[in-house]
Amino acid sequence: ASGWHLCLVGRPLRIQEVTLEQGKTILQTAGVHGLRMWWAASFRIILQGTGHPLLEAKYAVFRARVIGPDRLQLLDGEGTPVDQPLETSMGVVRLPLARSLWHAACPGPAVCVGFSFAVAGLTMFVSLTWTMKDAMTDIEYDYTDVIVSGTALALLYAIFVTVLVRCVTHETPLQVQIANYRGLLRQRHPDPRPCDRGPGRAIQAGQLLDLLAYFQVFVKDRAMYYIVGNIVEPLTAPDRLSFAELAGPGTLDWFVSHFWGHAFGDFCSSIQKHAQVVCGADARPDAWRLQRYWICSFSNNQHKVKEELGSTWSQSSFYLALLSPQRRGTCLVVDEAALALTRSWCLFEVAQTVELEKSLQDGHHGLVFCTSSGVMNEGHASAEVSLGRASRLSTLRLQDADASDPKDHAMIRDFVLNEMGGFDKMNAEIRTRIACALRNAKGVVLNSFESLEAALGSTDPRKVSVKVSSCMPPEASCLRPVFFAIRNSIAQGNVQNH
Repeated sequence: ASGWHLCLVGRPLRIQEVTLEQGKTILQTAGVHGLRMWWAASFRIILQGTGHPLLEAKYAVFRARVIGPDRLQLLDGEGTPVDQPLETSMGVVRLPLARSLWHAACPGPAVCVGFSFAVAGLTMFVSLTWTMKDAMTDIEYDYTDVIVSGTALALLYAIFVTVLVRCVTHETPLQVQIANYRGLLRQRHPDPRPCDRGPGRAIQAGQLLDLLAYFQVFVKDRAMYYIVGNIVEPLTAPDRLSFAELAGPGTLDWFVSHFWGHAFGDFCSSIQKHAQVVCGADARPDAWRLQRYWICSFSNNQHKVKEELGSTWSQSSFYLALLSPQRRGTCLVVDEAALALTRSWCLFEVAQTVELEKSLQDGHHGLVFCTSSGVMNEGHASAEVSLGRASRLSTLRLQDADASDPKDHAMIRDFVLNEMGGFDKMNAEIRTRIACALRNAKGVVLNSFESLEAALGSTDPRKVSVKVSSCMPPEASCLRPVFFAIRNSIAQGNVQNH
Protein backbone atom coordinates (compact mmCIF):
# COMPACT_ATOMS: atom_id res chain seq x y z
CA ALA A 1 0.00 0.00 0.00
CA SER A 2 2.85 2.39 0.72
CA GLY A 3 3.76 2.49 -2.98
CA TRP A 4 0.31 3.74 -3.83
CA HIS A 5 0.57 6.37 -1.12
CA LEU A 6 3.27 8.09 -3.16
CA CYS A 7 0.97 8.37 -6.17
CA LEU A 8 -2.15 9.33 -4.22
CA VAL A 9 -0.61 12.40 -2.63
CA GLY A 10 -2.59 15.48 -3.64
CA ARG A 11 -5.20 13.42 -5.52
CA PRO A 12 -8.87 13.53 -4.46
CA LEU A 13 -9.80 10.49 -2.40
CA ARG A 14 -13.16 8.94 -3.18
CA ILE A 15 -15.58 8.84 -0.26
CA GLN A 16 -17.08 5.46 0.49
CA GLU A 17 -19.31 6.61 3.31
CA VAL A 18 -19.94 9.38 5.80
CA THR A 19 -21.96 8.16 8.74
CA LEU A 20 -22.65 8.88 12.41
CA GLU A 21 -21.11 6.33 14.76
CA GLN A 22 -21.54 6.66 18.52
CA GLY A 23 -21.98 10.41 18.29
CA LYS A 24 -19.03 10.92 15.92
CA THR A 25 -19.20 11.67 12.21
CA ILE A 26 -16.85 9.27 10.44
CA LEU A 27 -15.64 9.57 6.85
CA GLN A 28 -14.50 6.31 5.26
CA THR A 29 -12.45 6.46 2.07
CA ALA A 30 -12.55 3.92 -0.76
CA GLY A 31 -9.20 2.29 -0.19
CA VAL A 32 -6.30 3.35 2.03
CA HIS A 33 -6.05 7.13 2.25
CA GLY A 34 -2.31 7.10 3.04
CA LEU A 35 -2.47 10.03 5.47
CA ARG A 36 -0.73 10.53 8.80
CA MET A 37 -1.16 13.15 11.49
CA TRP A 38 2.61 13.91 11.91
CA TRP A 39 2.17 15.71 15.25
CA ALA A 40 -0.78 17.83 14.04
CA ALA A 41 -4.04 17.78 16.00
CA SER A 42 -6.07 17.91 12.74
CA PHE A 43 -5.83 19.13 9.17
CA ARG A 44 -8.13 20.99 6.82
CA ILE A 45 -10.03 19.03 4.17
CA ILE A 46 -12.22 19.97 1.22
CA LEU A 47 -15.36 17.95 0.43
CA GLN A 48 -16.80 17.90 -3.08
CA GLY A 49 -19.60 16.08 -4.90
CA THR A 50 -21.15 14.66 -1.72
CA GLY A 51 -24.71 15.60 -2.65
CA HIS A 52 -25.24 16.88 0.90
CA PRO A 53 -25.85 20.64 1.19
CA LEU A 54 -24.35 20.93 4.68
CA LEU A 55 -21.11 19.26 3.63
CA GLU A 56 -20.60 21.63 0.71
CA ALA A 57 -22.08 24.87 1.98
CA LYS A 58 -19.97 27.94 1.15
CA TYR A 59 -19.60 28.82 4.80
CA ALA A 60 -18.76 25.27 5.90
CA VAL A 61 -15.15 24.56 6.92
CA PHE A 62 -14.14 21.05 7.90
CA ARG A 63 -11.07 19.50 9.39
CA ALA A 64 -10.24 15.84 9.94
CA ARG A 65 -8.29 13.52 12.18
CA VAL A 66 -6.90 10.14 11.12
CA ILE A 67 -8.45 7.28 13.10
CA GLY A 68 -7.69 4.38 10.75
CA PRO A 69 -6.07 3.47 7.42
CA ASP A 70 -9.30 4.30 5.58
CA ARG A 71 -11.17 6.34 8.21
CA LEU A 72 -11.17 10.01 9.18
CA GLN A 73 -13.10 11.69 11.96
CA LEU A 74 -14.86 14.82 10.76
CA LEU A 75 -14.31 18.03 12.75
CA ASP A 76 -15.62 21.54 12.29
CA GLY A 77 -13.41 24.52 11.44
CA GLU A 78 -12.38 24.96 15.08
CA GLY A 79 -11.44 21.31 15.55
CA THR A 80 -14.58 20.30 17.45
CA PRO A 81 -15.97 16.84 16.55
CA VAL A 82 -19.02 17.00 14.29
CA ASP A 83 -21.98 15.07 15.70
CA GLN A 84 -24.58 15.65 12.97
CA PRO A 85 -25.93 12.81 10.77
CA LEU A 86 -24.34 14.07 7.54
CA GLU A 87 -25.03 10.84 5.67
CA THR A 88 -23.58 10.30 2.20
CA SER A 89 -21.83 7.61 0.16
CA MET A 90 -20.48 9.72 -2.68
CA GLY A 91 -18.07 12.53 -3.45
CA VAL A 92 -14.37 13.09 -2.83
CA VAL A 93 -12.21 14.49 -0.07
CA ARG A 94 -9.04 16.39 -0.85
CA LEU A 95 -6.37 18.26 1.06
CA PRO A 96 -4.68 21.49 0.01
CA LEU A 97 -1.45 20.61 -1.83
CA ALA A 98 0.92 21.64 0.96
CA ARG A 99 -1.11 19.72 3.51
CA SER A 100 -1.32 16.64 1.29
CA LEU A 101 2.46 16.55 1.07
CA TRP A 102 2.96 17.10 4.78
CA HIS A 103 0.40 14.53 5.91
CA ALA A 104 1.39 11.85 3.40
CA ALA A 105 2.49 8.55 4.85
CA CYS A 106 5.96 9.01 3.29
CA PRO A 107 6.39 12.77 2.75
CA GLY A 108 10.01 12.63 1.54
CA PRO A 109 9.58 10.42 -1.55
CA ALA A 110 6.21 12.01 -2.27
CA VAL A 111 7.76 15.47 -2.76
CA CYS A 112 10.06 14.30 -5.55
CA VAL A 113 7.77 11.80 -7.26
CA GLY A 114 7.24 14.02 -10.33
CA PHE A 115 10.94 14.84 -10.49
CA SER A 116 11.70 11.12 -10.31
CA PHE A 117 9.52 10.52 -13.37
CA ALA A 118 11.36 13.28 -15.26
CA VAL A 119 14.80 11.92 -14.36
CA ALA A 120 13.73 8.40 -15.28
CA GLY A 121 12.47 9.55 -18.67
CA LEU A 122 15.59 11.59 -19.40
CA THR A 123 17.87 8.75 -18.36
CA MET A 124 15.98 6.35 -20.56
CA PHE A 125 16.26 8.65 -23.55
CA VAL A 126 19.98 9.41 -23.07
CA SER A 127 20.76 5.72 -22.61
CA LEU A 128 18.94 4.86 -25.79
CA THR A 129 20.75 7.61 -27.69
CA TRP A 130 24.16 6.55 -26.40
CA THR A 131 23.46 2.94 -27.32
CA MET A 132 22.61 3.94 -30.89
CA LYS A 133 25.62 6.26 -31.16
CA ASP A 134 27.77 3.80 -33.04
CA ALA A 135 25.02 3.08 -35.53
CA MET A 136 24.66 6.79 -36.25
CA THR A 137 28.32 7.61 -36.99
CA ASP A 138 27.52 8.53 -40.56
CA ILE A 139 24.75 10.94 -39.49
CA GLU A 140 25.53 14.45 -38.30
CA TYR A 141 23.43 15.72 -35.45
CA ASP A 142 23.59 18.34 -32.72
CA TYR A 143 23.90 17.07 -29.13
CA THR A 144 22.06 20.19 -27.95
CA ASP A 145 19.02 19.10 -29.94
CA VAL A 146 19.28 15.67 -28.37
CA ILE A 147 19.31 17.10 -24.86
CA VAL A 148 16.43 19.48 -25.52
CA SER A 149 14.37 16.80 -27.23
CA GLY A 150 15.15 14.28 -24.53
CA THR A 151 14.18 16.70 -21.78
CA ALA A 152 10.91 17.57 -23.53
CA LEU A 153 10.05 13.92 -24.01
CA ALA A 154 10.95 13.15 -20.42
CA LEU A 155 8.68 15.93 -19.16
CA LEU A 156 5.83 14.73 -21.37
CA TYR A 157 6.40 11.23 -20.04
CA ALA A 158 6.34 12.50 -16.46
CA ILE A 159 3.14 14.47 -17.04
CA PHE A 160 1.47 11.51 -18.75
CA VAL A 161 2.37 9.04 -16.02
CA THR A 162 1.42 11.44 -13.23
CA VAL A 163 -1.98 12.18 -14.77
CA LEU A 164 -2.53 8.49 -15.45
CA VAL A 165 -1.75 7.54 -11.87
CA ARG A 166 -3.92 10.30 -10.45
CA CYS A 167 -6.83 9.16 -12.59
CA VAL A 168 -6.71 5.74 -10.97
CA THR A 169 -9.58 5.67 -8.48
CA HIS A 170 -11.23 3.05 -6.32
CA GLU A 171 -14.85 2.25 -7.07
CA THR A 172 -16.91 2.23 -3.91
CA PRO A 173 -19.17 -0.73 -3.09
CA LEU A 174 -22.19 1.52 -3.64
CA GLN A 175 -20.99 2.48 -7.12
CA VAL A 176 -20.59 -1.19 -8.01
CA GLN A 177 -24.06 -1.93 -6.65
CA ILE A 178 -25.58 0.94 -8.62
CA ALA A 179 -23.95 -0.26 -11.85
CA ASN A 180 -25.27 -3.78 -11.25
CA TYR A 181 -28.77 -2.52 -10.48
CA ARG A 182 -28.77 -0.36 -13.61
CA GLY A 183 -27.99 -3.50 -15.61
CA LEU A 184 -30.81 -5.35 -13.85
CA LEU A 185 -33.29 -2.58 -14.66
CA ARG A 186 -32.12 -2.58 -18.27
CA GLN A 187 -32.94 -6.30 -18.50
CA ARG A 188 -36.43 -5.70 -17.14
CA HIS A 189 -37.03 -2.51 -19.13
CA PRO A 190 -34.66 -2.61 -22.15
CA ASP A 191 -35.71 0.64 -23.82
CA PRO A 192 -36.21 3.40 -21.24
CA ARG A 193 -37.55 6.60 -22.75
CA PRO A 194 -38.75 9.96 -21.41
CA CYS A 195 -42.49 10.34 -20.97
CA ASP A 196 -44.75 13.28 -20.17
CA ARG A 197 -44.58 14.81 -16.73
CA GLY A 198 -47.37 13.97 -14.33
CA PRO A 199 -49.55 10.90 -13.73
CA GLY A 200 -47.82 8.63 -16.26
CA ARG A 201 -44.65 8.37 -14.17
CA ALA A 202 -45.83 6.22 -11.28
CA ILE A 203 -43.91 3.21 -9.96
CA GLN A 204 -45.29 -0.02 -8.59
CA ALA A 205 -45.10 -0.80 -4.90
CA GLY A 206 -43.05 -3.87 -5.84
CA GLN A 207 -40.48 -1.72 -7.65
CA LEU A 208 -40.13 0.44 -4.55
CA LEU A 209 -39.64 -2.50 -2.21
CA ASP A 210 -37.20 -4.15 -4.64
CA LEU A 211 -35.07 -0.99 -4.60
CA LEU A 212 -35.01 -1.02 -0.80
CA ALA A 213 -34.07 -4.70 -0.68
CA TYR A 214 -31.26 -4.31 -3.22
CA PHE A 215 -29.65 -1.38 -1.39
CA GLN A 216 -30.62 -2.30 2.17
CA VAL A 217 -27.01 -2.63 3.34
CA PHE A 218 -26.43 1.01 2.37
CA VAL A 219 -29.84 2.43 3.26
CA LYS A 220 -29.83 1.33 6.92
CA ASP A 221 -32.06 3.85 8.75
CA ARG A 222 -31.27 6.72 6.38
CA ALA A 223 -33.80 9.12 4.93
CA MET A 224 -35.06 9.94 1.45
CA TYR A 225 -32.46 12.72 1.17
CA TYR A 226 -29.79 10.02 1.12
CA ILE A 227 -31.71 7.81 -1.31
CA VAL A 228 -32.15 10.56 -3.90
CA GLY A 229 -28.64 12.00 -3.69
CA ASN A 230 -26.69 8.76 -3.40
CA ILE A 231 -28.77 6.21 -5.30
CA VAL A 232 -31.46 7.72 -7.53
CA GLU A 233 -29.37 10.49 -9.09
CA PRO A 234 -26.27 8.34 -9.86
CA LEU A 235 -28.49 5.49 -11.05
CA THR A 236 -30.37 7.67 -13.53
CA ALA A 237 -27.48 10.00 -14.50
CA PRO A 238 -26.35 8.17 -17.69
CA ASP A 239 -29.87 8.36 -19.18
CA ARG A 240 -30.89 11.61 -17.42
CA LEU A 241 -34.34 10.17 -16.76
CA SER A 242 -36.53 9.80 -13.70
CA PHE A 243 -36.30 6.52 -11.81
CA ALA A 244 -39.83 5.68 -12.97
CA GLU A 245 -38.85 6.11 -16.63
CA LEU A 246 -35.73 3.98 -16.10
CA ALA A 247 -37.52 1.18 -14.22
CA GLY A 248 -40.71 1.18 -16.28
CA PRO A 249 -43.45 3.75 -15.53
CA GLY A 250 -47.21 3.38 -15.30
CA THR A 251 -50.28 5.51 -14.65
CA LEU A 252 -50.75 6.31 -10.99
CA ASP A 253 -53.33 4.79 -8.69
CA TRP A 254 -52.23 6.82 -5.69
CA PHE A 255 -50.44 10.10 -5.10
CA VAL A 256 -47.94 10.08 -2.21
CA SER A 257 -47.17 13.10 -0.04
CA HIS A 258 -44.17 12.64 2.24
CA PHE A 259 -41.22 14.29 3.98
CA TRP A 260 -37.75 13.57 2.61
CA GLY A 261 -36.37 13.43 6.14
CA HIS A 262 -38.48 10.35 6.94
CA ALA A 263 -36.52 7.08 7.24
CA PHE A 264 -36.75 5.35 3.86
CA GLY A 265 -37.34 1.92 5.38
CA ASP A 266 -40.36 3.19 7.33
CA PHE A 267 -41.60 5.00 4.23
CA CYS A 268 -41.50 1.77 2.22
CA SER A 269 -43.30 -0.11 5.02
CA SER A 270 -46.03 2.53 4.98
CA ILE A 271 -46.55 2.11 1.23
CA GLN A 272 -46.51 -1.69 1.48
CA LYS A 273 -49.09 -1.72 4.28
CA HIS A 274 -51.32 0.61 2.29
CA ALA A 275 -51.02 -1.50 -0.87
CA GLN A 276 -51.91 -4.65 1.08
CA VAL A 277 -54.95 -2.99 2.66
CA VAL A 278 -56.16 -1.72 -0.73
CA CYS A 279 -55.88 -5.17 -2.30
CA GLY A 280 -57.69 -6.85 0.57
CA ALA A 281 -57.20 -10.15 2.31
CA ASP A 282 -58.76 -12.15 -0.53
CA ALA A 283 -56.27 -11.02 -3.18
CA ARG A 284 -53.34 -13.19 -4.21
CA PRO A 285 -50.27 -12.71 -1.95
CA ASP A 286 -48.30 -10.56 -4.40
CA ALA A 287 -51.19 -8.49 -5.77
CA TRP A 288 -50.17 -5.50 -3.64
CA ARG A 289 -46.93 -5.20 -5.62
CA LEU A 290 -48.86 -3.96 -8.67
CA GLN A 291 -50.39 -0.90 -6.99
CA ARG A 292 -48.89 2.21 -8.62
CA TYR A 293 -47.76 5.27 -6.67
CA TRP A 294 -46.67 8.70 -7.82
CA ILE A 295 -43.73 9.59 -5.53
CA CYS A 296 -41.87 12.80 -6.31
CA SER A 297 -38.44 11.30 -5.49
CA PHE A 298 -38.89 8.64 -8.18
CA SER A 299 -41.46 10.19 -10.52
CA ASN A 300 -39.74 13.55 -11.01
CA ASN A 301 -36.61 13.78 -13.12
CA GLN A 302 -34.04 14.75 -10.48
CA HIS A 303 -31.76 16.08 -13.23
CA LYS A 304 -34.40 18.56 -14.42
CA VAL A 305 -36.02 19.74 -11.20
CA LYS A 306 -36.82 23.25 -12.48
CA GLU A 307 -38.76 21.78 -15.38
CA GLU A 308 -40.66 19.52 -13.00
CA LEU A 309 -41.70 22.43 -10.79
CA GLY A 310 -42.80 24.62 -13.68
CA SER A 311 -43.16 28.38 -13.55
CA THR A 312 -46.40 28.19 -11.51
CA TRP A 313 -47.95 25.62 -9.20
CA SER A 314 -50.56 24.74 -11.84
CA GLN A 315 -47.75 23.69 -14.20
CA SER A 316 -45.89 21.55 -11.67
CA SER A 317 -45.66 17.78 -12.01
CA PHE A 318 -47.20 17.50 -8.54
CA TYR A 319 -50.39 19.24 -9.61
CA LEU A 320 -50.59 17.37 -12.92
CA ALA A 321 -50.47 14.09 -11.02
CA LEU A 322 -53.00 15.23 -8.41
CA LEU A 323 -55.38 16.32 -11.15
CA SER A 324 -55.41 12.89 -12.81
CA PRO A 325 -58.87 11.23 -12.94
CA GLN A 326 -57.13 7.88 -12.34
CA ARG A 327 -55.95 8.98 -8.90
CA ARG A 328 -57.82 7.01 -6.25
CA GLY A 329 -56.55 9.04 -3.32
CA THR A 330 -53.59 10.77 -1.68
CA CYS A 331 -51.40 8.83 0.73
CA LEU A 332 -49.97 11.12 3.40
CA VAL A 333 -47.07 9.21 4.96
CA VAL A 334 -47.01 10.33 8.59
CA ASP A 335 -44.00 9.78 10.82
CA GLU A 336 -43.96 10.14 14.60
CA ALA A 337 -43.52 13.92 14.49
CA ALA A 338 -45.86 14.40 11.48
CA LEU A 339 -43.03 16.26 9.76
CA ALA A 340 -44.66 15.93 6.35
CA LEU A 341 -47.11 18.70 7.24
CA THR A 342 -44.29 20.98 8.35
CA ARG A 343 -43.10 21.17 4.71
CA SER A 344 -44.75 23.61 2.31
CA TRP A 345 -44.91 21.25 -0.67
CA CYS A 346 -46.64 18.57 1.42
CA LEU A 347 -49.07 21.23 2.61
CA PHE A 348 -49.72 22.14 -1.02
CA GLU A 349 -50.42 18.51 -1.91
CA VAL A 350 -52.79 18.05 1.01
CA ALA A 351 -54.55 21.34 0.26
CA GLN A 352 -55.03 20.33 -3.37
CA THR A 353 -56.36 16.94 -2.27
CA VAL A 354 -58.90 18.62 0.02
CA GLU A 355 -59.94 21.02 -2.75
CA LEU A 356 -60.27 18.28 -5.37
CA GLU A 357 -62.35 16.09 -3.03
CA LYS A 358 -65.30 18.43 -3.66
CA SER A 359 -65.62 17.33 -7.27
CA LEU A 360 -64.70 13.65 -6.91
CA GLN A 361 -67.03 10.74 -7.46
CA ASP A 362 -67.97 8.08 -4.93
CA GLY A 363 -65.28 5.51 -4.30
CA HIS A 364 -62.47 8.04 -4.09
CA HIS A 365 -60.49 7.62 -0.88
CA GLY A 366 -59.48 11.25 -0.41
CA LEU A 367 -56.69 11.82 2.12
CA VAL A 368 -55.28 8.59 3.57
CA PHE A 369 -53.00 8.61 6.64
CA CYS A 370 -50.32 5.96 6.16
CA THR A 371 -47.88 4.77 8.84
CA SER A 372 -45.32 1.99 9.00
CA SER A 373 -47.71 -0.01 11.20
CA GLY A 374 -50.73 0.38 8.93
CA VAL A 375 -53.37 2.72 7.47
CA MET A 376 -55.02 4.86 10.14
CA ASN A 377 -58.20 5.50 8.13
CA GLU A 378 -58.90 1.76 8.05
CA GLY A 379 -58.02 1.24 11.70
CA HIS A 380 -55.06 -0.96 10.77
CA ALA A 381 -52.38 1.14 12.44
CA SER A 382 -51.47 0.13 15.97
CA ALA A 383 -53.35 1.84 18.79
CA GLU A 384 -50.18 3.45 20.08
CA VAL A 385 -49.30 4.85 16.65
CA SER A 386 -52.84 6.11 16.02
CA LEU A 387 -52.96 7.95 19.33
CA GLY A 388 -49.48 9.38 18.87
CA ARG A 389 -50.08 10.66 15.34
CA ALA A 390 -53.52 12.04 16.23
CA SER A 391 -52.10 13.85 19.24
CA ARG A 392 -49.37 15.44 17.13
CA LEU A 393 -51.71 16.43 14.31
CA SER A 394 -54.24 17.92 16.72
CA THR A 395 -51.74 20.61 17.70
CA LEU A 396 -50.07 21.13 14.31
CA ARG A 397 -50.25 24.61 12.78
CA LEU A 398 -50.00 24.44 9.01
CA GLN A 399 -49.06 28.12 8.82
CA ASP A 400 -45.72 27.14 10.34
CA ALA A 401 -44.81 24.94 7.35
CA ASP A 402 -41.60 25.91 5.58
CA ALA A 403 -39.74 25.23 2.34
CA SER A 404 -36.08 25.21 1.33
CA ASP A 405 -36.87 27.68 -1.46
CA PRO A 406 -38.44 30.96 -0.21
CA LYS A 407 -40.23 31.40 -3.56
CA ASP A 408 -41.95 28.02 -3.17
CA HIS A 409 -42.94 28.92 0.38
CA ALA A 410 -44.45 32.24 -0.70
CA MET A 411 -46.30 30.65 -3.65
CA ILE A 412 -47.87 27.92 -1.51
CA ARG A 413 -48.74 30.33 1.28
CA ASP A 414 -50.56 32.57 -1.20
CA PHE A 415 -52.40 29.54 -2.58
CA VAL A 416 -53.70 28.54 0.86
CA LEU A 417 -54.72 32.11 1.71
CA ASN A 418 -56.37 32.90 -1.62
CA GLU A 419 -57.71 29.55 -2.81
CA MET A 420 -58.32 27.53 0.37
CA GLY A 421 -59.81 30.14 2.68
CA GLY A 422 -56.78 30.53 4.94
CA PHE A 423 -54.80 28.43 7.37
CA ASP A 424 -57.47 28.19 10.06
CA LYS A 425 -59.76 26.46 7.58
CA MET A 426 -56.98 24.13 6.47
CA ASN A 427 -56.14 23.25 10.09
CA ALA A 428 -59.79 22.39 10.67
CA GLU A 429 -59.90 20.23 7.51
CA ILE A 430 -56.90 18.21 8.66
CA ARG A 431 -58.27 17.76 12.18
CA THR A 432 -61.62 16.63 10.78
CA ARG A 433 -59.92 13.91 8.78
CA ILE A 434 -57.60 12.76 11.56
CA ALA A 435 -60.60 12.62 13.92
CA CYS A 436 -62.39 10.37 11.44
CA ALA A 437 -59.33 8.13 11.18
CA LEU A 438 -59.07 7.98 14.98
CA ARG A 439 -62.72 6.98 15.27
CA ASN A 440 -62.06 4.13 12.87
CA ALA A 441 -59.07 3.04 14.94
CA LYS A 442 -61.20 3.25 18.08
CA GLY A 443 -63.86 1.10 16.47
CA VAL A 444 -61.35 -1.55 15.47
CA VAL A 445 -59.87 -1.66 18.97
CA LEU A 446 -63.32 -1.82 20.55
CA ASN A 447 -64.30 -4.69 18.25
CA SER A 448 -61.11 -6.48 19.18
CA PHE A 449 -61.90 -6.16 22.88
CA GLU A 450 -65.43 -7.38 22.32
CA SER A 451 -64.06 -10.39 20.45
CA LEU A 452 -61.75 -11.07 23.38
CA GLU A 453 -64.67 -10.83 25.77
CA ALA A 454 -66.62 -13.36 23.74
CA ALA A 455 -63.62 -15.67 23.53
CA LEU A 456 -63.14 -15.45 27.30
CA GLY A 457 -66.83 -16.11 27.93
CA SER A 458 -67.44 -12.88 29.81
CA THR A 459 -70.08 -10.21 29.28
CA ASP A 460 -68.63 -7.71 31.74
CA PRO A 461 -66.17 -5.38 29.99
CA ARG A 462 -64.78 -4.17 33.31
CA LYS A 463 -63.98 -7.73 34.31
CA VAL A 464 -62.15 -8.38 31.07
CA SER A 465 -60.38 -5.04 31.45
CA VAL A 466 -59.11 -5.99 34.87
CA LYS A 467 -57.99 -9.39 33.67
CA VAL A 468 -56.18 -8.02 30.63
CA SER A 469 -54.39 -5.24 32.49
CA SER A 470 -53.52 -7.37 35.50
CA CYS A 471 -52.31 -10.28 33.41
CA MET A 472 -49.99 -8.23 31.23
CA PRO A 473 -46.45 -9.62 31.40
CA PRO A 474 -43.73 -7.21 32.59
CA GLU A 475 -42.32 -6.88 29.05
CA ALA A 476 -45.71 -5.56 27.84
CA SER A 477 -45.98 -2.90 30.53
CA CYS A 478 -45.33 -0.21 27.92
CA LEU A 479 -48.77 -1.00 26.46
CA ARG A 480 -50.66 -0.23 29.70
CA PRO A 481 -50.84 3.56 29.09
CA VAL A 482 -52.09 2.95 25.56
CA PHE A 483 -54.71 0.48 26.79
CA PHE A 484 -56.05 2.86 29.44
CA ALA A 485 -55.94 5.86 27.08
CA ILE A 486 -58.09 4.03 24.54
CA ARG A 487 -60.48 2.82 27.23
CA ASN A 488 -60.88 6.34 28.62
CA SER A 489 -61.34 7.74 25.12
CA ILE A 490 -64.13 5.26 24.46
CA ALA A 491 -65.78 5.89 27.82
CA GLN A 492 -65.64 9.67 27.66
CA GLY A 493 -66.36 10.02 23.93
CA ASN A 494 -63.92 12.89 23.68
CA VAL A 495 -63.40 12.52 19.94
CA GLN A 496 -66.13 14.67 18.46
CA ASN A 497 -67.67 14.70 14.96
CA HIS A 498 -66.83 17.78 12.95
